[in-house]
Amino acid sequence: MQIAAQEVAKWLSWAEPGDRLTYHRGVLAINRLKTTGGGIRVYEDLDALATLLIKEELCGNVHLITRRQDEGDYIYIVEKKVPSLMDKLRYQSLGEDANPSRGTSHAWD
Repeated sequence: MQIAAQEVAKWLSWAEPGDRLTYHRGVLAINRLKTTGGGIRVYEDLDALATLLIKEELCGNVHLITRRQDEGDYIYIVEKKVPSLMDKLRYQSLGEDANPSRGTSHAWD
């Protein structure tokens, strides 16, 4: 299963708090890399997806969930974060919507 970073970004723009999306199955850290005769190369699409979601988590927009299915088999899920009271107060003080990720601009841009 492979979902493009652009598709996940679209999903994030309309997803409601609490919505979940499974975005990868396997071992993400290993699957981001590929071994070739010349060494290790990054899978650009999967790396872009992982990078996007890490940034979204650091900004407080999502929770990243990993569920182990079996040895070397994991499911990776992104959950749209429910804004905390502090998030809502911060956005209100900035005169912005309490759910900034519903639009194209964010308070942290």
